[in-house]
Amino acid sequence: MADMKLKKQAAKRLFCDTQMSRKEIAKHPTVRVTEKTLRKWIEEGNWQDIKDTQAITRPQLLKEAYSQLAAINNEVRTNYNNIPSKALSDAKGVIIKELTALSDQPLHQTITVVTELMHWVSITYPAKTEVILDIVNEWVEHQAADNKLT
Repeated sequence: MADMKLKKQAAKRLFCDTQMSRKEIAKHPTVRVTEKTLRKWIEEGNWQDIKDTQAITRPQLLKEAYSQLAAINNEVRTNYNNIPSKALSDAKGVIIKELTALSDQPLHQTITVVTELMHWVSITYPAKTEVILDIVNEWVEHQAADNKLT
């Protein structure tokens, strides 16, 4: 039973922290389970939500919002003679509010910092990376649950 727990932990780490396919994870030497078992673990543990939460970073959200704002501004310049329609003006207002709100999202900032820290740990202390990554992932899950992101 302890062996299965270790396999499940390894599978979760590979699923959440890599771009490996489910098939690759199921066949991985530290996992070696059927794809059906892996699918069950993913669904029961909400691993996709966890993976999605970890992928949400403040810089990514800011980049997307700024790109959307630039597209609206370009549309106004190109097709509206620098005078936005009501719909474009409203959309621009929503994006500006989103940009403002992002500065108040500590989870995004924290995940970015933790991601950078884990990269540094993996290079500086490779033997300790796995243990630290498990602890960090557990903490991120806790933070995400507290913020209703999972």
